[in-house]
Amino acid sequence: MIWIVNLLLTFNVVQIDYITTRTIVRLWHDSYSHTDIKNNNNNLFLPRKQLIYLAVVNADEIKAIAACKRNTISSLTFSMISNAPNNDEICNFLIKELIKNHVRPDYETLKRQPRWYIASKFYE
Repeated sequence: MIWIVNLLLTFNVVQIDYITTRTIVRLWHDSYSHTDIKNNNNNLFLPRKQLIYLAVVNADEIKAIAACKRNTISSLTFSMISNAPNNDEICNFLIKELIKNHVRPDYETLKRQPRWYIASKFYE
C-alpha cells in the first residue's frame, strides 16, 4: 500500500518538444473553457519553437510546463509557467526544482504571471 501511494506522489521533470507542448496547452485551454474557474487562462501561454520546455510528469500525465530559453551554453532561464486545471500546487514544485537546478527566472517576462513571479521570488 505504501508503495502505491509513493508511486502516485512521484514527480519527474523532463524535457518535452514543441509539438507536445502545443498540444497539451491547447487541451488545457479547452479544459479551462469548460469549467467555472475564472482567470485561470492567465496560466496558459502560446508555445514558440525557439524555446525549451520542461514538464512535470506524474503517473504518465503532464501536470505543469515551464518555457525556458538558453542564455549561454550552460545557463537557462524560465519565463512562463502553465499548468493543468486544478494543479496549481505542482507549479510551485516545478519552480522550486528549476531554481534548485540553477534555472533562473526571467522576472521581466514572468511579471505577466504574478502568482509565479511571487513564487519565484520566494524560492530564490
